[in-house]
Amino acid sequence: MDEPKSSKGQQTRELLIEAAYRQFTAYGFHGASMRQIAQEAGLAVGGIYNHFANKDDLLKAVIVKYHPINAVTAELAAAQGATLEALLREVAQGFVDAVQAEPHFLKLLFIEMVECQGRHLPELLQTLYPQVLAFTHELNKVEGQPSTKPPLVTFRILLSTLVGYFVSETLLAHNPFVKQQTGTIDDFVDVLLYGLAGEPGSAAPEPCHR
Repeated sequence: MDEPKSSKGQQTRELLIEAAYRQFTAYGFHGASMRQIAQEAGLAVGGIYNHFANKDDLLKAVIVKYHPINAVTAELAAAQGATLEALLREVAQGFVDAVQAEPHFLKLLFIEMVECQGRHLPELLQTLYPQVLAFTHELNKVEGQPSTKPPLVTFRILLSTLVGYFVSETLLAHNPFVKQQTGTIDDFVDVLLYGLAGEPGSAAPEPCHR
């Protein structure tokens, strides 16, 4: 008899997380109320507190489930490119597809960064870190030698490139002063791989000497 109760409780919890996700991405963390979230989930306000201590606790659950870092690490886990370039392009395109399918991803990113100063991310990263390590191991295999950079540094660089693409795309999308093409995700990956001055297939630049 305990299993159905537990299952029903889990279903209610997931219903609340989904309702909170919609409310937070529509109105922001501070703009959304527990009453609105309960109403969207079809529950009384008091029912929320059977599953979450407060609104911040509810946001933490939303972050863990829906944060765009999840999309990046999911692509890291699935990537199977035979070369470094193929691997990175596969991850980048997978992330683009995931964000385009769920545009509220980026809203949640900024809610966490701006309204919450990133306080929920440590728990999320702790959960996802094994996937980051696995991807770094995959990079080492296709490069043929161990990376000299710590796994989180590699992940930060890749994450910054992918998120930067969407942030700049949003800023420029409806700008009447931008008359030329603003670039594709492949252009961003080119810069990640070859640098601003490099081109695919070009030789690496000579190191600077003093």
